[in-house]
Amino acid sequence: MVVPPLYDDYHSCDFSLDGMVAVRRDTGLGDDDSGWGFLDMSGALVIPCIYHKFWNDDLERFFSPGENGISPMCRILSGGSRRMGCINRKGEIVIPFEYDDISKPVDGVLTAKLGIMTMKLKEDGTML
Repeated sequence: MVVPPLYDDYHSCDFSLDGMVAVRRDTGLGDDDSGWGFLDMSGALVIPCIYHKFWNDDLERFFSPGENGISPMCRILSGGSRRMGCINRKGEIVIPFEYDDISKPVDGVLTAKLGIMTMKLKEDGTML
């Protein structure tokens, strides 16, 4: 797959693991606030370019393994506050964007922080 010239940047990770590439569209607010989304292997935009980049460039995959894999993402809300949540490969919100930080899933469990509280969540968003 080749990323069409509609996008300002991309991060491919490993196509064989996720089957998608992250692409960025410039919002005009600077590189850090540009919107990231995902293209599938055919080049179709599956997840809109509305997410803030928070991952490291050496990331191997965006989504946790399995058909229902999820990915922590960051949204910039009105007023400029940044909130973390999780989406699945279809772009559906699995864990609401209301946390200060969320870890990548490890054995199906994520660590979420909200203020001074730290909690453990399953990949479906239920609290442990």
